Amino acid sequence: MQNVNLYRLMSELYARPEVRTADIVSWEGTIKTVMRDGTVVAIGVQDEYPAVALYTIYANDEDYRNKEPLTEGLYYDFEDDHGYKDGVEAIIKEAC
Repeated sequence: MQNVNLYRLMSELYARPEVRTADIVSWEGTIKTVMRDGTVVAIGVQDEYPAVALYTIYANDEDYRNKEPLTEGLYYDFEDDHGYKDGVEAIIKEAC
């Protein structure tokens, strides 16, 4: 895989039963994913590492708005994950 396609990643996340919503929320390309338990995961990709998704987990939407992470500095390297399934599963497992 060359680069993470945020729209495809968002679609794959949204298709999972653990996910309530998944939307791109900023012009710089951050996916805000709200899990069914209320946990929020913010996912982005840096230009320097286009095959790596960086993500931060927040306990709830209020903590997301206040930028008070539960866990930050997480990443998944999609270099060999051509179907996004392993990465999506890893992100969801970490969040739940």
